[in-house]
Amino acid sequence: MNRIIGSLIPFILSLIMSSNLYNQENIDLLSAPPAWRNEIIKFPLAFAPSLDYQGIGDVRFSNGWSKKDSEEFWTYAYVWQLDQNPMINPEKLEKDIATYFDGLMQMIAAGSGLEKDQVPKSLTIFQQSGNDQFLGKIRFYDAFFLKDMQTLNIKVTNSYCSESKKYHLLFKFSPKQFDSNIWKVLDNIKMKNKCTEK
Repeated sequence: MNRIIGSLIPFILSLIMSSNLYNQENIDLLSAPPAWRNEIIKFPLAFAPSLDYQGIGDVRFSNGWSKKDSEEFWTYAYVWQLDQNPMINPEKLEKDIATYFDGLMQMIAAGSGLEKDQVPKSLTIFQQSGNDQFLGKIRFYDAFFLKDMQTLNIKVTNSYCSESKKYHLLFKFSPKQFDSNIWKVLDNIKMKNKCTEK
């Protein structure tokens, strides 16, 4: 347990120092397993300022997210609740997710003494899999745990709530293939509100 907490301290401290942790009171956007840890993060992001969005992110980490030998390693869900239309398509997702991971991993790697140009750039690919749904993959430098390259499979759902006038991008991540059991858990994670009208 102490090892897990220790591995998260640089991330949490960095977010606090950059004012990205948001007041979590009354913010609960996802129906995720109750034991999964959550964080609320504010946009724009200090580590990825070129993502020109305003809003919040609700992150849900699986119990095994930080455990290399777990079936849940690097498995988590993350919704971006945005004030403006992100105008999502496969190319935009590829750019945004690479920007997010590159900025985050460069920030974490800096705590280990690595310069930005020493952190390999992320490679992403997405394709549309249905109405407002996308499948993708990212290969990135895992500055948290492996200190090496890692690959995650990704599902994305794009929706809009006409009542709140907010746009939602729901991301689900895991290194496991889409037919593995962990994706049954991820697929059951939904937005709590029912506002999905376009």
